[in-house]
Amino acid sequence: MNKPLLGFLGFITSLSFAACSPNAAPDTSAQSPQSTPKETQLTKTETVSIDKVEKPGDTGSDLANGRRQFAKCKVCHTLAEGGAHKVGPNLYGFYESPAAQAEGFRYSPALKKAELVWNQQSLERWLENPRKAVPGTTMSFVGVRDEKARRDLIAYLLQQTQSQP
Repeated sequence: MNKPLLGFLGFITSLSFAACSPNAAPDTSAQSPQSTPKETQLTKTETVSIDKVEKPGDTGSDLANGRRQFAKCKVCHTLAEGGAHKVGPNLYGFYESPAAQAEGFRYSPALKKAELVWNQQSLERWLENPRKAVPGTTMSFVGVRDEKARRDLIAYLLQQTQSQP
């Protein structure tokens, strides 16, 4: 190998070690308030009460697990206000709104005709199995079968999109 390349590789390696140092502070200079999602502020023990929703016996949801569940969704959806549509629509402020209404997104005819309003009950059905909830939908997501995981996901979505149950 030539000396300039070795020097460059050494420099990159030292940067890598410096970034992993316990004393290294995260670089936040390039982040804007809108580009820093709230999900980075979650801890494994944070919960949000959803006792005002249609199953009042629920004691709370694990937002960290909700964030993990959302990993399946973020390929197609964004959550930030003004976020871009991807394969699926941006979800900011969706709760208690009619389905298939996000401006600039092309929805399936089946979802347009379904006349859904996003609330706890409709989200539970939709997220369990979208194609069963609205036959003919083009959403290819297989669903979240586990009820607790679904509840955690819904709580996370509501928290991240500034939607209140």
